[in-house]
Amino acid sequence: MSESDPGELAESEETMNSIIKQGIIWTLALGLAGCASFNTFSTDSRLPDQLITIDGKADDWAGNLFVVPNERMELGFLNDRDFLYLCLLTTDNYDRAGIMTQGLIVWFDPQGGDKKTFGIKFPLGLPPGERKIPVQANPRDPEFDNLPDVPRSEMEVIRSETEPPQKLKLADVKDVEIKVAPSAGLLVYELKIPLVRSGERLVAVGTEPGKTIGIGFETAKLELSPQRRKGTGTIPGGAGRPPVSGSSGMGGYDRSPQLPEGMKVWAIVKLAEARNGQRAVVFSFSY
Repeated sequence: MSESDPGELAESEETMNSIIKQGIIWTLALGLAGCASFNTFSTDSRLPDQLITIDGKADDWAGNLFVVPNERMELGFLNDRDFLYLCLLTTDNYDRAGIMTQGLIVWFDPQGGDKKTFGIKFPLGLPPGERKIPVQANPRDPEFDNLPDVPRSEMEVIRSETEPPQKLKLADVKDVEIKVAPSAGLLVYELKIPLVRSGERLVAVGTEPGKTIGIGFETAKLELSPQRRKGTGTIPGGAGRPPVSGSSGMGGYDRSPQLPEGMKVWAIVKLAEARNGQRAVVFSFSY
């Protein structure tokens, strides 16, 4: 065996180092792409200045909602010394249908980042076999105007993405209130959750006023069921999303159109410093 030339060894080592560096850069890029899959922004929570009614209406959120960048969605965050209150309002057809059929998960990161420390899923959506939505041929009569009336008496707490969620009846969860109210062209979601975790409050953010927390909103991608129809149909788009079209194939069945990914919004929220004795008066309505 002949001895290796020192120049060739140096060149080989340099090539190997270059390959390793490229691999590291590619791995980091993949990681950043995963984080970037959420539409992420920063905002502040405010102290409530009026009564907060957890009823699935946005009437008492006037002046406290803002439009989320690149979304047909408005969000609002309020807190006092004990609770966090949030309101989500969306007019996006995809998001409305996704929330009611697939379910909505609100994630929390008490450390102020984008880690899915724990989540609350509500509503739970339809059973897996019933989540596919047929697409109407007439765009002026979209199926999304007839959202299913899913059960709204239970929630799931997700403490790990690798473990089964814990299903709880809303009436049994102390100091947590959630309402969702879909209507034609609009959906309102409200949540009240304790800030500090205690023996009685097992479901809580795990933080305190003045801190920064991460809050994510996520739904699964919509599924379409094959539907016999005539001609071409279009699902109205929203928030810069193009309309989704499909054309009839052999036998008059629709070719599955491409749908956008589900809702993926993440807010880094600076909680308000609560004044001594500052506490909102909250009313909750059951239906």
